[in-house]
Amino acid sequence: MRGAVKSLAGLVSQTNLRDLQEEAAIAERRANDFQKSINQIDVQIKEWGEKQLQPINRLLTDVNLQMTAMDLAKQVVKSHSEHQWLPDPLGIGPEFTPHFSDEGIAELRNARRTLGKDIIYVNKQLLALNDLFEGTQLAAIHQDLLQAADITNQIESENLPHLSLTVNDAVSRSNNLLPKLQDLASTVGELNRSLWLREIFDEWIARGLGTMQLFEGLMPTMKEQTDKRKEFIQKPVVMPDISSHREAFEQALSRLCEDKNPFGIVMGSGNGVRPALLL
Repeated sequence: MRGAVKSLAGLVSQTNLRDLQEEAAIAERRANDFQKSINQIDVQIKEWGEKQLQPINRLLTDVNLQMTAMDLAKQVVKSHSEHQWLPDPLGIGPEFTPHFSDEGIAELRNARRTLGKDIIYVNKQLLALNDLFEGTQLAAIHQDLLQAADITNQIESENLPHLSLTVNDAVSRSNNLLPKLQDLASTVGELNRSLWLREIFDEWIARGLGTMQLFEGLMPTMKEQTDKRKEFIQKPVVMPDISSHREAFEQALSRLCEDKNPFGIVMGSGNGVRPALLL
């Protein structure tokens, strides 16, 4: 015990009190600096945590729902297969300082929304104003497109065959077909005006008969009537106008209804020629 006391007394006698006070002051300042750093880190951690809990501006999320940063991060990771990713390494050095702000991102998003589908024309060489069509030409093209759309709708609604654009000389062949279609339309109109022809035509369509099969049974009779007509027109007969004998004919019918001789007594003329009543 006596030895320890002597050792401490010797150490105290050899130590300078002023030096000890300076070392204590230095240690206290270092402790204060450490405490300040700890407090700053705590503040930054708190601010970062509060930012994670606060809803993100809707201009950035482009949705009407309130989303936190954690929710947005989950959404981005969930839809990673739908987007192309840009390399964006993270770090705390000055080279990692962002060169844009939230307002800049919002402006870019608004510009993208305004462009819409026209964004494909970015960095494209557009036509000069002099190279564009005139207004009348554009109007004519627009009218042609409307007519083409009407024809397409009519073809689909009436189950008509589609026009082929791959056949050689399709336009000239269509022009040559037009007179035949006009003849067909005339024939259909004639069928609609003649009921008996219409019934024959409908029967022909219903049975799927060919042209010759439709008229096979009528051919002999039609040929016979045609031959008789040719022979008849070689001997024309002229009938006089009987309108002048209408009154005499009515009187004859009246007498016949009364069981009398319809023509009465027929007298010969002075030249020996009997008057004739043409019926």
